[in-house]
Amino acid sequence: MPIALAPAPLSSSAGFPALARLVDRGRALRSRYRRVKIFRAVVFARQQLRRAGATGAGRAETLAALATRLVAIDDQTVELIGVAPRGPCVVLAAIDPTQVLAVLAQVPAAAVVSTRLVPGSIAAALGVRVVDDANPAAAHQAVSHAVAALRAGVPVVITTTTAGCAEVLGLASLIGVPVVPAAVLGAPTARRLDVVVRAAIHPLPGEVTHEFMARVQRELRLGW
Repeated sequence: MPIALAPAPLSSSAGFPALARLVDRGRALRSRYRRVKIFRAVVFARQQLRRAGATGAGRAETLAALATRLVAIDDQTVELIGVAPRGPCVVLAAIDPTQVLAVLAQVPAAAVVSTRLVPGSIAAALGVRVVDDANPAAAHQAVSHAVAALRAGVPVVITTTTAGCAEVLGLASLIGVPVVPAAVLGAPTARRLDVVVRAAIHPLPGEVTHEFMARVQRELRLGW
């Protein structure tokens, strides 16, 4: 009668602790290499920013290039479905906040975000305003940043969950700039992300702010 021998537990194997240490070392090296690549991307963005000058369009293009590099570091590719808007408008992104980089990689723009996406003080130089959702002044900060971007003639990206979103939409209605709905298809960790940009929604003559905002919300609820 054959006797089945139970395999020895992994923890008793002489080679298992060494393998675990090797795996941990590999993860640490990958993490360190990732930080080095991010640092190099930021340094390159600083150099590009000096060449581009202080114009709003130059900052937006440099931010888009940096966002593309940062997304590529995580082995992700981003494709655009639609046409990237140009000129002053509000790009309303119905996305996970961690996917803002994907949108910025395809839409050269300024941005109002609730999470830090670009390391260091370069964020402000590139036109990214980080707002704290718990800060009572967050809406004012978002609107002020949007005004500066629109005056510079570039789009401003804001997510539907960022503090000050409603106020920025109200600003768009008051000054008559269009709102461009955008979304990202694919999980935040997916290898490929599709940035979908819809047709711009323009304020109608005589349309009051709350009616315009309701129309924008209906468009977002149509699904992607």
